[in-house]
Amino acid sequence: TAYFFAKKINAVLNVPVGIIQSAWGASTIESWMDSVTLTAFPQVAIPATLPAQNPNRTPMLLYNGMIHPYVGYGIKGGLWYQGEANRENAHDYTALFSAMIGAWRQQWQQGDFPFYFVQIAPFEPGKVNAADLRQAQLQTMLQVKHTGMVVTLDIGEKNVIHPAQKETVGNRLAYWALAKNYGISNLAFSGPVFKQIVSMVNGRLVLLFNYASNGLSSFGKPLQGFEVAAADKQFYPANAAIIADKPGQLTVWSEQVPNPVYVRYAYSSWAEASLFNTAGLPASSFTTIVH
Repeated sequence: TAYFFAKKINAVLNVPVGIIQSAWGASTIESWMDSVTLTAFPQVAIPATLPAQNPNRTPMLLYNGMIHPYVGYGIKGGLWYQGEANRENAHDYTALFSAMIGAWRQQWQQGDFPFYFVQIAPFEPGKVNAADLRQAQLQTMLQVKHTGMVVTLDIGEKNVIHPAQKETVGNRLAYWALAKNYGISNLAFSGPVFKQIVSMVNGRLVLLFNYASNGLSSFGKPLQGFEVAAADKQFYPANAAIIADKPGQLTVWSEQVPNPVYVRYAYSSWAEASLFNTAGLPASSFTTIVH
């Protein structure tokens, strides 16, 4: 993924691009955070001695060995692709992720450098709903400045946790950098991101999305994965339709929920994208219930 990011930047700008890759599969975010930052999270146990196994899941260990040695090295920004190992504590992830980004920026003393990351791909196996982790990643992008998120909802593989289309992911990371940091104008860099419920009339919710100024599309496929709930928060499958004359808007409804209050989309571990903007970039899964 990092290689294809650099390849795209090089192809567009015709300048050399250097990548420092520091990675360990199946690692937790806590392992990439320093001990001082982790003190704000009492639920995280910092080890007194080195573990005999699972260093990639040991708080602060990968930071000490694989991040700290690079602190202060001149960089343009950061890329991040992690999350599967934190599916079981997804409700802590936004706070942990935000704190890690802030700590790295402070330690490098190079300002709030851009930090672009990949939302984990849909994947069926597992005991918990991985959509909670995707939601936490979405919230991080919405809350932390100079960040951007690549959505992979359209290229997941049901039984493979690391989908094969690395070039697509690397290119989508590059779109963020090219648009936000290298001045390439009129370049679509994000799929639709839910903004708000505009109205509810006759049991139909109207939703508004950012990053869809030229409109939404399902590219001929039926819209699926939408659900609505009343005040009791019990979700039921819903119909959805794009509002053609109002770019970035669609309506959602269900005969089973006459007075919907909440809505969510693709909110399961395995889901397939059906909502895109006209640039072909997929919308993130989302829920309007705040945990």
